Amino acid sequence: MPSCPRCKAMVDSPEKVIPVIVEAAEGEHGVNHSEVGIFRCKRCDTMFPQVMSSRHYLFVPQTEFTSLGKELSSLRSEKGTLEKSIQEHIGRENALAEEGRKAQIAGLESRAEQLESYVSYLRSQKRELEEETAH
Repeated sequence: MPSCPRCKAMVDSPEKVIPVIVEAAEGEHGVNHSEVGIFRCKRCDTMFPQVMSSRHYLFVPQTEFTSLGKELSSLRSEKGTLEKSIQEHIGRENALAEEGRKAQIAGLESRAEQLESYVSYLRSQKRELEEETAH
């Protein structure tokens, strides 16, 4: 919201909006399209302009525009291919991680079975020793 240059009061809305097209300076390309609002201060009745929006449009030859369109299409296609490749890579990485977890679990289960077997052996040895010492 612009303020009055004289009394600094805030002004809600313009009385009029004027579209303005300005050619680029020498050595530049394209045009600038702006919308200028004409505001009136309710406090001191001062009228003042304020740029509300501005866009720069660049003009290019049709051949260059067509070339850029083809390049854009090619880049979009390449982007799709790369995204697909990334998804496949992520899928393989997840599968390998899952296989690694399964192998680790299997190794731990095997080790647990070995330890249980060894504990069972030690218990039987303990029983035998207790029986020998009891006689």
